Amino acid sequence: MYFAISLVLALAAMTAVSMPPPKGRREDGIARRSFTGRSFSRGFKARDDPQPVLNPFTSGAVLNATAGTITGVTESFVIPNLSVPEGQDPTVAYTIVIELGMDWYNCPTGGILAGIQSVIDNGTVTNSAFFQAFPESASIVVFPDFSASVGDSITTSVTATNATSTTVIFVNQSTNQTVSQVVTTGTLCLQEADWLLEDLQTDGGAGSGIPFADFGVINITGVSAQTPSGPVGLAGATIFEMELNNTALTSVLVSNSTIDITYL
Repeated sequence: MYFAISLVLALAAMTAVSMPPPKGRREDGIARRSFTGRSFSRGFKARDDPQPVLNPFTSGAVLNATAGTITGVTESFVIPNLSVPEGQDPTVAYTIVIELGMDWYNCPTGGILAGIQSVIDNGTVTNSAFFQAFPESASIVVFPDFSASVGDSITTSVTATNATSTTVIFVNQSTNQTVSQVVTTGTLCLQEADWLLEDLQTDGGAGSGIPFADFGVINITGVSAQTPSGPVGLAGATIFEMELNNTALTSVLVSNSTIDITYL
């Protein structure tokens, strides 16, 4: 999914820039991929099924609601200490992305994602905060001044001021640093909240990109979506676990306000 940003962050000394995505709204990425195969799709529909959806690139949860009712999303997590997967080349960079968003899958007119990409390269873990909006901001934008280290507690939120304007906020609770950005989007449907962990190696189903890091266990807490009647949790959300070539990559446990993702 983040092939372009991954190359910049992991291989080009973490310079903060904006850059064009490979194909518009990253058609080789999360927004336009099928969950049952490798062809691109216009998204997916949530389902009333307690069993997780298995796919090769995403773990987490997606909540769908009535259009016009989702006005914000938030989550907190501790930056994990990545390691090289057992039996893999220790000289290669490995990465994960922890992100949240609004309307990224199903809304045809607008969407936004924000998150932290963590990379381990030669034993050193680096972390960068970013956002991308569709279609107005046709770039992946990195926050150059936001600092995050292994063990830091991070809170991320995206709030819609109106259907075409959002505010992205990253808070490092461990260092009391806050960065924010007003982001223009296309017209949001305000109907979907996304809390995700991504495997970049299976970008577009092509097996390219930077390989998936061993992250141990990630506990995503304070998960909520804001609505006019107050915050809502994960009841009714579609849950995703990674499975590639019949091999399970993650296990996901969900409560109303937490998502626990384990590397297998």
